Amino acid sequence: MRNEAISVLLVLLPFWSVVWAARDIFDGMTMEISATPAEDSYDDTLVNDGENGANTCINDIVPQDPIVLSPDTGPLKKFGSLLQKMPEAPQLPNFANVLQQLANAFKLSRFSEMSDVLKQIIRSYREPLQVYGKQWAGLFKKRCQEIMQNVKTVVDEQNKKIRDFFSNHFVQYKDVCLPDTNQCLQGIQTNLEQYTSKLNENLAACKRFTDRQLTQHAQWVANERKQLEKPFLKLDGCFKRGANGTNVAVCVGNLTSNTVKKLSDGMKKFSGVIGDASDSFANRMEKFRTCVVERRELLQRGQQRIADRGTQCLKNQPSKQDELFT
Repeated sequence: MRNEAISVLLVLLPFWSVVWAARDIFDGMTMEISATPAEDSYDDTLVNDGENGANTCINDIVPQDPIVLSPDTGPLKKFGSLLQKMPEAPQLPNFANVLQQLANAFKLSRFSEMSDVLKQIIRSYREPLQVYGKQWAGLFKKRCQEIMQNVKTVVDEQNKKIRDFFSNHFVQYKDVCLPDTNQCLQGIQTNLEQYTSKLNENLAACKRFTDRQLTQHAQWVANERKQLEKPFLKLDGCFKRGANGTNVAVCVGNLTSNTVKKLSDGMKKFSGVIGDASDSFANRMEKFRTCVVERRELLQRGQQRIADRGTQCLKNQPSKQDELFT
């Protein structure tokens, strides 16, 4: 008579038992690590579904890309298309010609005709400057996306370390397949799922940090871009309701002269801000690397415990050969 199958079940302990605390490496970023999950209680009877039951192989439950961090790139959408090369300074109208146009505008008797000439003078400066600002913003967007690609590389590196760790630890069991109802298999799966969940929970602060930095730096560039447009808003004010032709012409003439003098400095300042913002964002993202690496390392003890307990549990599973002689 066939003996009863040997029942072996190693109650898997939770994969960490200590709540760690780490130094805060970011301003305003808490380093609180999530609480230890409640310990699962398993029946100590090994259930075998037999040949017809659904099976899962150990190699299939090894985490592949447990860290899921997708920074929000929404703040970059307002900067339009990417620019691949450094923008060139725009070709602005010859100021002597502009002065002649202003003089001719004063001679026009109809206010509508005078307004059309004056508005065209404003557009001749405004439109090239808007293109210039858009191009530099596109260059900033390109640099940010390159930096964000480095963020993805950091995540990929850490995922590979985790994947390689469990793959190497379970290498001798990678082709072992157990019934889905097997308590040992279920225990390993549960702990791996809990590990992945806690890992992402603890790394969420890194994503929030990245999102916040991208938003702040994008806003910095957007605000500076508005400064390029500011002188033209004053020119628009010359055409306010109730102004007569002479007042409009004088207003436009005075402001145009002042605007032209400031354009060169404004463009130079804006291009400088793009460089400063890009460098600053790149430096902040180095802290992202530190955040991800340190927070993952905080869970290494639990990671080791999962692997050790899982290996011991698999080691105690009856082999097919054992079952033939029981």
